[in-house]
Amino acid sequence: MSVDDVISAEPLDKVLQQFQQSVTSEVKCLGRNSYTLLVDSPHIIRQALHPEASKKNLVLPECFFSFFDVRKEFQKCCSNA
Repeated sequence: MSVDDVISAEPLDKVLQQFQQSVTSEVKCLGRNSYTLLVDSPHIIRQALHPEASKKNLVLPECFFSFFDVRKEFQKCCSNA
């Protein structure tokens, strides 16, 4: 990612709205009404997304507060791997 990518990026509130709309639409197509995020590491959400949203007075969708860390879950079920 370059500085130009960051400068030309959509505002965070717009990206969050697009994400929420896209996922909600996909979930509805599957006949569901809820979902849970599965992340490779929660650190970027907790250390970057949450503070940035707070600085900009944005309300994050619920999925960014309750999610599963795929590495942690893998270690739980396959600790010998």
